[in-house]
Amino acid sequence: MNNFQFQRAERITRGKALIFTIVFHALLFGGITFGTEMGDKITDTVKEYFQDDQAAKNKKEPLAKNKK
Repeated sequence: MNNFQFQRAERITRGKALIFTIVFHALLFGGITFGTEMGDKITDTVKEYFQDDQAAKNKKEPLAKNKK
């Protein structure tokens, strides 16, 4: 005995739970790292990741890397 109304309600509830879980954990992680040293490192990493390619090309790097 399949009742499609209950199956539809289950899908909707599962979707809401997934969205709530993702948002909750993102806010929790942001709250924990806000104002800490770890938060500053994450912020710098994210800024570097989203930095445009032109600015990255202008960044000077050493010509030779230290080899040991």
